[in-house]
Amino acid sequence: MTLVRTLSKLSCFALAITAANVAFAQSPSQYSAVEITQTDIDNAVAEMDGIVADVMTQTGVPGMAVAIVHNDAVVYAKGFGIKQIGSPDPIDENTVFQIASVSKSVSATIIAALVGDKEITWQTPIVEYMPGFTLGDPYVTQHVTIGDMFSHRSGLPGHAGDLLEDLGFDRETVFDRLQYLPLKPFRANYDYTNFGLTAGGVAAANAMGTDWETISKTRLFDQLGMTTASMSFADFQAQPNKALGNIFRDGTGWEATPQQRDPDAQAPAGGVSANVVDMAKWLRMVLNEGQFGGETIVAADPLKEAILPQSYEGPLASFDSRPSSYGYGIGIGTDQTGRVRFSHSGAFLIGTGTTYMLLPSENLGIIVLTNGTPVGAAEAVTQIFMDYVELGAPRIDWTTGYEQLYAAFRVNHSELADKNFPTNPTPAPDHALLIGNYHSDYFGELEIVDDGAGGLIARLGPDQTDYAIPHWDGKIFAWYAPGENGVGISAVTFNQTGEDNAESVTFEFLDEYGLGTFVRQNYTFGAFIERQPGTGGEAWSDDKSGIGVANGLDYALTSDASSPISDIAGPQTIAQRVSGGVDGNKLAVQVQLPANPPEEVVYLIYASDDLEREHAEVLATFEDNRWLLGTGSVLQNTPITGVDTILDYQTIPGLDSRFLWLGVQQRN
Repeated sequence: MTLVRTLSKLSCFALAITAANVAFAQSPSQYSAVEITQTDIDNAVAEMDGIVADVMTQTGVPGMAVAIVHNDAVVYAKGFGIKQIGSPDPIDENTVFQIASVSKSVSATIIAALVGDKEITWQTPIVEYMPGFTLGDPYVTQHVTIGDMFSHRSGLPGHAGDLLEDLGFDRETVFDRLQYLPLKPFRANYDYTNFGLTAGGVAAANAMGTDWETISKTRLFDQLGMTTASMSFADFQAQPNKALGNIFRDGTGWEATPQQRDPDAQAPAGGVSANVVDMAKWLRMVLNEGQFGGETIVAADPLKEAILPQSYEGPLASFDSRPSSYGYGIGIGTDQTGRVRFSHSGAFLIGTGTTYMLLPSENLGIIVLTNGTPVGAAEAVTQIFMDYVELGAPRIDWTTGYEQLYAAFRVNHSELADKNFPTNPTPAPDHALLIGNYHSDYFGELEIVDDGAGGLIARLGPDQTDYAIPHWDGKIFAWYAPGENGVGISAVTFNQTGEDNAESVTFEFLDEYGLGTFVRQNYTFGAFIERQPGTGGEAWSDDKSGIGVANGLDYALTSDASSPISDIAGPQTIAQRVSGGVDGNKLAVQVQLPANPPEEVVYLIYASDDLEREHAEVLATFEDNRWLLGTGSVLQNTPITGVDTILDYQTIPGLDSRFLWLGVQQRN
């Protein structure tokens, strides 16, 4: 009896599958109980002008462009509004926008194209083509792949490296410092990381022996005829017909962006600029499984791999929530009719909000580009359009819903947020106890200096940019972080015991991963020029700081000090300039020699932990019109013509003192 019942159930199941195959083109997973007709799509397209007008009126976003494709044809392309507040120039369908993180999906199709060309695979390890790439775990460093980076499952924390970019650090520096970030379990978490994905793109470009900007153009944009598309900020800036950014500030409204976002450092993640006409070509190619104009641009199999769920974007809000997943640079979800959708949004808080959505079952896609802080306008337009397609009309207020969602990104979580400066603050410590040099492995060098008017300045970033840090209360000062992620005031707290010098200083905004504390550096470093017997005179044996350097002239250097020879009594032919300072986590000495160095002397760069030459080692010697390096030292390219930079091979952390010298010796 059991066997009979089992066979009966199997027979019924077989009949069901047979019937299903009659009803469905391929499989039950493609079926939706809600029918869509051509008339439904035509009606939705006809509503688009009104949809855009309503959303722009409610959100106030200054400009927008929209394109819709259906069955491999562009059925709608139009621009709305103005290019920037204060300018009357209108936006049209040919206006170029920065598309921000929609770039990730574009970059994914470039990787898929290279996979189809058999140049790389989604499983290619990053270190295969970026040998120096290092993360905080040696196993992850060796095994993390291009696919891991494009699906945000490397273990890097969310938005790793973004704050370094905000401070002005370049791509290579950001890559180098990712090693200091704490990692989550490998391939077990989804954390959105622009520079992780960028590493994947750079590794792929390295495999091709070129850069990402070039491979994007030659392998995708040129083949699709996307003449306005580029991964270069300079190309965007050169466009005569471009939309410029606008910022929305809570309480004051919209204003023009003072400076456009330069996303070159993370170009694979956010660097594309294009108009909607060109982006429509990309939509058509993706919907046609890599085909465009009768040719294969991207092989179907690696493109399908990109839309296969690789990571879940987060835990379910409730049992009845539909899960959303992430492929390789592409978001994957199921809508209210059971249909699969592919999508991605892009956001620059200083003036770009973008999104696209594909409904592959209907060979239908829409892209919306705006030139304002992301307030949900782009997403509202796509959702309202799709509601017209599938349901005949929207059922909920998408615009308000997205406005509320995006407002959370503008919230300042600082302990100082929404507060006024105290009227009777506790006095600050003596500034002399706060001024000095500080260091963070991740954020680099920090110098606290007096501003000359009773306040303090923090010098941060690769260019040691000056930031005012006005006093708040006691040991707390205030700072307004720069760049894309700065959302207002935050705290700068000096950590001090008693009346001693501050041991460290913590920047609240930079401390999300516990790396925002800069430790005071009690390093002494300097340079001296050794006396040249018979030519220098008695001035050369002066001991400027009283620390007993025999036969030499020394001058202590700060991180931005310069010591021209013209300021010192003695021969003018020895060197034009000697300066020193901190370069990353190493000491450096910069030397500008005369155009025709005197033949009777030899130049040497010394290093030691004291100022005694007999204890020193030689980092470099100048002979035959070039520097010959000692073990481990580095001759660094210097942008100043005629200046050579020698870096010590030892790193600063852990040293109590370290000195570099320029020495000049008489030739034998």
